Amino acid sequence: MKKSRKKILMYGAFWCPDTHAAAKTLKKLGIPYIAKAVENPATYAELSRIVGSKEIRRPTIFFPDGTRLIEPNNRELRAKIKSLKEQGFLK
Repeated sequence: MKKSRKKILMYGAFWCPDTHAAAKTLKKLGIPYIAKAVENPATYAELSRIVGSKEIRRPTIFFPDGTRLIEPNNRELRAKIKSLKEQGFLK
């Protein structure tokens, strides 16, 4: 069973262009999210534990329906947000 959360949670890196692109898309769509920086060793370990790998890809975004996207492009992220809205997970 997938654990669902109320907000979008994005693990990323300050220096990562893909993280910046995802954050920009979410902001442009008016979607609130929680950002966690994997530069922090404790956050890196937390994400490693969640995904079951020490190889971390940025950004990794967890959604209220219990799913996640890893390194999504703009089109994939917009489609996911649209789907979540249609399912009632987001307003």
